[in-house]
Amino acid sequence: VERIVRGLAGLGLSTLPDERGCWEILRLVAFSWLVGNGDLHAKNFSVLRIIRPRTAGARARLVRVEFAPVYDLVNTQLLLPGDPFALPVNGKSDNLVLRDFVRLAELWGGHKIAVEGEIMHIVSGIDGELEPVLLASGLPEDLSEQYASGYTTRRDCILGAR
Repeated sequence: VERIVRGLAGLGLSTLPDERGCWEILRLVAFSWLVGNGDLHAKNFSVLRIIRPRTAGARARLVRVEFAPVYDLVNTQLLLPGDPFALPVNGKSDNLVLRDFVRLAELWGGHKIAVEGEIMHIVSGIDGELEPVLLASGLPEDLSEQYASGYTTRRDCILGAR
C-alpha cells in the first residue's frame, strides 16, 4: 500500500483529509481490512485527473487529481477463511492495528489523532449498519454469524493497540 500511496501522491493526489486523496486510500484500506476484503489489489486503486478544457490557443490545464470512487469491495474471508490481505500495510497482511495505519499516514504528514478519528468513524459506521445489512443480505445465518464474528475480531484487533 505504501508504494501505491507514494506513486499516487507523486501524481499530485491531495494529502488533505477532506479531499479525495491519500486519506481516502487510508479509509479504503481500513474498511477493506475490517470487512474481510482480502481481494484489495493494486488494480483497485485509480485516480481521476480533472482538467480544465483548453480555450483556443491555450493548453488544457490540470485542476486536481483525486482518488476514484471505490469498487470491488467483497468479503473474501467467507469463502476463503484465513485469506490474507492482498496488499501489506506496514509490512503486514494480517492483525493490522492502529499503528500500521498511522505509519501509512505518516507518508503524507498524517498524525495519529487524525488516523484514530478516521478509524473510529469507519468502525462506528460499520457497527451501526452491520446487523441490518446482514439481515437484508440474504446470507444464510451461519455465514452472517461468520461475517459478524470476523469483523468483530478485526475491529478489536485494530482498536486494541492504540
